[in-house]
Amino acid sequence: MLPSNRDLLVLTKFFDEGSPFHLQEVEMLNKILKTVEHFSVFCGANEIFDINKYEIVHRPYEIQAVLKNKNLKPFVFIINKN
Repeated sequence: MLPSNRDLLVLTKFFDEGSPFHLQEVEMLNKILKTVEHFSVFCGANEIFDINKYEIVHRPYEIQAVLKNKNLKPFVFIINKN
């Protein structure tokens, strides 16, 4: 497994920093965060509200296309569905 480039602060009360339980816990957290931080998951949890066109974009591939565009117009909002 490749080491990820992130800083994690894991507060544990019962394990020492070098114990195998601590290392397993950090590896499991990295695995969970990799799946949650994926771009397709982000697009599934958000939608684009474009006031200029009076439309709401729901489809993940359309959201990806809007977010990859570097020249976004004003009044285009990313809204979380939660």
